[in-house]
Amino acid sequence: MRFNEIIEKEITEIEDIGELSYGKGWQGHKRYFVKPKEILRQDNLILVSSTDDKFNSISIAWFDPSEYEKKHKKPFPTIKSMREINNPDLILASVLETNKPSTLGGRLTVTIVGTEPKYQGKGLAFKLYDYVIKNFGRLYSDSKQSPAGRAMWLKLFKSGKYNIKAEDLSTSETAPVKLVDDTLVSKLDLDSKSVRLFAEAK
Repeated sequence: MRFNEIIEKEITEIEDIGELSYGKGWQGHKRYFVKPKEILRQDNLILVSSTDDKFNSISIAWFDPSEYEKKHKKPFPTIKSMREINNPDLILASVLETNKPSTLGGRLTVTIVGTEPKYQGKGLAFKLYDYVIKNFGRLYSDSKQSPAGRAMWLKLFKSGKYNIKAEDLSTSETAPVKLVDDTLVSKLDLDSKSVRLFAEAK
């Protein structure tokens, strides 16, 4: 699978993220956390953000320190640098990556989302979307959504926490979306590559 085919799919498959990580597998995606900043600790996980100037990206992720803490019998140190990120006992559980707002016409857009199978079903990806929307503002869907990506936007809509609309990037026309038979629909063609969903905090 080519690089551009991988990054155009929301939510990205675990094995595809591994391919983006130069053959180092899912945990190899930790290499993109070049300027990590610990945000909070919740439910035995650590929320970390980072920017990558080389790829003009913003990454937000949940990390699991439990293997380290079991082995060393002490809390994982505060994450301040790649030194902590690269600890083999710190496990990347779920990640959301966007472009920097200064790219893609100023539209903050999902490029990669993935959750390690062991951590699926815990709502971690939803919390990452929530964090980005609340702290960075309007968030756009990727140009190509997997079934899991569509399900995530449906979950965002059903939560009632966000204003969600569609936008045709070629014309800047926006339109409301609504729920019909458990599917998001709009007068804009949501299957068109130029049409994206976006979410804002209410």
